Amino acid sequence: MSGVLYSKRNIELGYTLKRISRLFNIAITNVDRMSMLVYCIEHGLYNFIFVDCSTITVGDEFLEFVKTFRVREVCRIIFIGGDKKLEEKSDKFRCVEPEELMNKMSEIANSFICPTIDLEKQYVMSLSQINESIASYLIKIGITPKLLGFAYIKEIILYGLAEGGLYYSLSKDIYPMVASKNHTTVVNVERNIRTAINLATKTNGYKQELGHLLGDRPTNRSFLSYLVDKAQHFFDKKIYDENIG
Repeated sequence: MSGVLYSKRNIELGYTLKRISRLFNIAITNVDRMSMLVYCIEHGLYNFIFVDCSTITVGDEFLEFVKTFRVREVCRIIFIGGDKKLEEKSDKFRCVEPEELMNKMSEIANSFICPTIDLEKQYVMSLSQINESIASYLIKIGITPKLLGFAYIKEIILYGLAEGGLYYSLSKDIYPMVASKNHTTVVNVERNIRTAINLATKTNGYKQELGHLLGDRPTNRSFLSYLVDKAQHFFDKKIYDENIG
């Protein structure tokens, strides 16, 4: 099964939804623009559309669209944090609070399959645990919290985890997002990340961990993409180990 999360880059929700959805074999695609949502629906068969009501305004035009698109017969629309009154507008609509996602996902997925998952053995890491793990690894490879680039790199890794990778342009999409959240400029974000990477490459931690893979002068893109891939593998393995442990 597959679904689309329509959200304005809500990193925590994106990560949480993807982790929970994997337990029910639901693949999630993230989109942050209406045009992208329309494209996804027109070119793919999705079972679910998740709408982040904390970042998306649900108006009459949007409701009319999701009620009439061509895959309506096989799709459910879940409004995360939405007004319960929305459920009165269509039997395809469901409203779920963010903290209810884990418990409600079984019920939602049950409209298509009956999962045989032991909910007692499910494991989803909290955002604070993820932050701590990422911070520890950055320190290990020579990027310390005293550097501004430390926070920017950590934020981009979290974004990559939520999106399933770094698919957008750094300069046009990701740096502006980080700059806006930290009340700085795109130039400062790029420069501080570059400085952090340059300083890290001179440390033994980087040389032992990444030197043979990325070399002495990795680009921002190659460095960040590698860390996102590594984080995805690490957290997937940790969840797998917790589930079978």
